[in-house]
Amino acid sequence: MNAAKSETIDERSVPLTLTRYDIDRICHFSHWIPWKNGLQQKFIDENYPGWSWNQMIGLLKQTEVLIERLGGRRCHWKLKTLHISEAFEIAISWDDAVSEDDGRFYHAGENTDFDIPSVGEMMKEALEGLDIGGDGQGSISIPGSEIIKYLEESE
Repeated sequence: MNAAKSETIDERSVPLTLTRYDIDRICHFSHWIPWKNGLQQKFIDENYPGWSWNQMIGLLKQTEVLIERLGGRRCHWKLKTLHISEAFEIAISWDDAVSEDDGRFYHAGENTDFDIPSVGEMMKEALEGLDIGGDGQGSISIPGSEIIKYLEESE
């Protein structure tokens, strides 16, 4: 008796093009709160039909477009687009005009104001000359009042 070959159809939505914003939105759901509330797969189902959460994260890890950081992952700051063709071929477009990491995580919206420095940049400026955790030294606590004072003085 010959067993018939079963042809499996991949139902993932392709072609698929992801931007830095799209990937950061996906990474936003990798936090434990969305996971605990079952929102990870719901987000994927609504936006990327046929994909599972593990398939999507596996793709992003495989293509090396993620930056692992304290507090979670985010998309690499030079990514322009990640394209997956109908044949599941991957093409990555990097933005050569971007010369340094802006430190931003795009999950809430596309129109981020680049004129406002990231919290990390403000902290580096406010604490110039102070090692705030380099070389495995841990971290320090800074009173919120000091940060507010610095922001007011820099206006």
